[in-house]
Amino acid sequence: MGSRTEFPSTETLADFYQLKTLQPTNYTQDSIIDSNFENLDLSTVTPETMPKELIFNFLGDNSNDQSHSDTDPKTINYSDPLGYHRSVLDELINKNIIKDSNDPKRSKFTIDSKSFNVKLFLSTVHKDKTSSQLLKAVQYLDRDIDSKKSELQSLIGNNFSQTLKS
Repeated sequence: MGSRTEFPSTETLADFYQLKTLQPTNYTQDSIIDSNFENLDLSTVTPETMPKELIFNFLGDNSNDQSHSDTDPKTINYSDPLGYHRSVLDELINKNIIKDSNDPKRSKFTIDSKSFNVKLFLSTVHKDKTSSQLLKAVQYLDRDIDSKKSELQSLIGNNFSQTLKS
């Protein structure tokens, strides 16, 4: 007689993947992982009980490569700094450079990451661009930086003042 395969329940699957639903549309909203360290009491949490994602995020290079967005500082910034692609992540997946959004190689292509590699970024994501197109992209980047200059100066000034006070 053949053996009957039992499938896990929806509750088991949701618990295993730490999701509120098996049809997630947004990781932040549909995940049961609390990545807010302000509410985390470190005196009662041990490395064994803390989710690995929180440990990596807390200790290191911010494995999620979080942006400093005004609307949600916890969002991942995968936008193309040169303005050609809506999402660098989608381009990398479409070109089979990375497997999915959790691939650790993604940080080499994300401008907010400490491990961002400009040569790899240009030779992979923009290898089909002509020098003329890349020059236009540099002009786009210059305009974008200029538009944020006062905001950046204010941020640097505030951080400098806070550093002096501490």
